[in-house]
Amino acid sequence: MKRFSNGRSGARKHSGQLSSIGLGTLTAIGVYLIGVTVSALFAHRGTMQLTALPILTKVFYAMSGIAGCWIAAGRSEKAKLLCAAAAGGFCFLLLVGICGIAGESAPANLAVTGAMTVGAVLIGGLLGARQRRSRYV
Repeated sequence: MKRFSNGRSGARKHSGQLSSIGLGTLTAIGVYLIGVTVSALFAHRGTMQLTALPILTKVFYAMSGIAGCWIAAGRSEKAKLLCAAAAGGFCFLLLVGICGIAGESAPANLAVTGAMTVGAVLIGGLLGARQRRSRYV
């Protein structure tokens, strides 16, 4: 009996752009929330100084942006950097929106946050776009 296959029997299936952007954005939000929550817990218990919190939140924002853009670019079939940029843009807009709802006019320095977002998009997008896939023939 003859079998017909699409040639991708063992390869990891890629998902569409919207689900890749959504998963990348959710990953970035999750990593950021976990990092900020843990650092706030340490500051509350007195094991970390309060002056370190602004630096740590920026570090966690950059790390979460890289992780989210990496996931978004790695899971999309085409337009990988565009998907990474969309995921990073959604995270940036969400951060600005939450700061606006919380009563602050904007994050402490919008230019620095924007530059960190662009850097995270580039690093995470390039890492996700350069992933090698194992293929079985």
